[in-house]
Amino acid sequence: MRDMRLAYFSPLNPVRSGISDYSEELLPHLSTAADIDLFVDGYRPSNPGISQSFGIYNHKKFDRLMEERRYDAIVYHMGNSPAHAYIYQMLFKRSGIVVLHDVVLHHLITWMAVHQGKIRRYLQEMEALYGQEGLELGKRVFRGQRPNAIFDYPLCEKVIRQSQGVIVHSRYAEDKVRLIAPEKPVAKINMGMPLPQQRSRDQARKALGLGPNTFVVSSIGFMNPYKRIDSALRAFRGLLGYIPDAKFVLVGDPSSNYDPKQTIRMLGLEGDVWKRGFATEDDFWNYVFASDVCLSLRYPTAGETSAAALRLMAAGRTVMVSDIGAFDELPGHCCVKIDVDDSEEEQILENLLLLAQVPALRESIGWNARLYIATEHTLAASASGYIRFIAHLTGRSSPASRVSRPGSEQEVSQKENESAAGTEVRTTESLQAVLVPRVEPPPPDLRPTVTTDREPEDRPASPTSPYLSELAAEAATLGVTEEDDEELKAIARVVAELLG
Repeated sequence: MRDMRLAYFSPLNPVRSGISDYSEELLPHLSTAADIDLFVDGYRPSNPGISQSFGIYNHKKFDRLMEERRYDAIVYHMGNSPAHAYIYQMLFKRSGIVVLHDVVLHHLITWMAVHQGKIRRYLQEMEALYGQEGLELGKRVFRGQRPNAIFDYPLCEKVIRQSQGVIVHSRYAEDKVRLIAPEKPVAKINMGMPLPQQRSRDQARKALGLGPNTFVVSSIGFMNPYKRIDSALRAFRGLLGYIPDAKFVLVGDPSSNYDPKQTIRMLGLEGDVWKRGFATEDDFWNYVFASDVCLSLRYPTAGETSAAALRLMAAGRTVMVSDIGAFDELPGHCCVKIDVDDSEEEQILENLLLLAQVPALRESIGWNARLYIATEHTLAASASGYIRFIAHLTGRSSPASRVSRPGSEQEVSQKENESAAGTEVRTTESLQAVLVPRVEPPPPDLRPTVTTDREPEDRPASPTSPYLSELAAEAATLGVTEEDDEELKAIARVVAELLG
């Protein structure tokens, strides 16, 4: 039997999109079990490995090729940006399998309404789906307003119902799809993520001109109003009261309706925040490995699984995320979660102080994160999930067992996996957060490059540090050591209860 033949619609580089990167990483794995043609919006992919390995066609030629090549399935990658406009339109000409990267597609559809002269149709759809409230919100949008309520009106319903089946990357998105179309086949497949080669923290900082002892907080990626950058900047200003030489690095292009320059100026942070634009791949990884803590905050959520957060975790970084949507499904010992309520700014500050004072905590979280990605988010497993689901929908026998696992992906033993299991790092329980799981030293190819940035006596004091010191001293007096797991767990439970 011939290979499964797929028509694959997705943005690719040079289109700046996380979905471009994701597709380029996934395609080599899919191609071991399927013959794939790529359909783009009138450009040549800049990645030579992609352009030399796949048939590349303008989407306008698809109808002819569909008759010639007799594709078994069409795969549409659907995201919430203008890069997906041609994909949206093609879906309604020919149904296919939708990879729904964002549950909320409202921003894409309003962009199409403006640029394709379909504002009246947009307003009619808002009223048909959501009643008078939807119509009134639509009118506000076209008066130049962008209220957060947009996220409550996802405009994904037609896409889901038009599809043959839906692939999502989180239980959160899966639940949303099932609520909209209970009869629709849906597969939750973890987003595959490669493990990057580790870089020396000191070398990365030297390349960027950052000091070896500076506590570095970063937000890396496209900047928009929903990345909570203003809250993070206010928390960072508080951090400077404890760590005057800390730096906040912003890397990425700002969106057309958001630029943090005004907030930086109002907070008097011009000398403490490095604002960088779009970074080359080499500089991107330097910023990642130079960072002590990486922020990947988001509220409201469009129902996306953040490839950026998973990429940072794969690099062994300590990542701070908003406890909402798909982020809520990340294991708590692999990241630090921030509640999306009035205490957000306070929680960011509290956790930055804690992470600055306890480098071992950063190292443990980073190692747990890298191990989690290496075991639960492999590209080979993701590709196998795609092939099995497509085979199920098309009635073909599944060739998923032939999906290769490249040598660059790390094998992680069951013993290592068990050693990384641990308690969840919660933001309102600072002392409990210090009592992180004790893990065995990771193998060299997975170990995060982390160095202590200050001698103990130079570390900033945090509001909880005197209590931690007294607790450690009393425990030592009683003969409790690092080997006494049960005693330490009991102490942690009691202290957590006392802190309430």
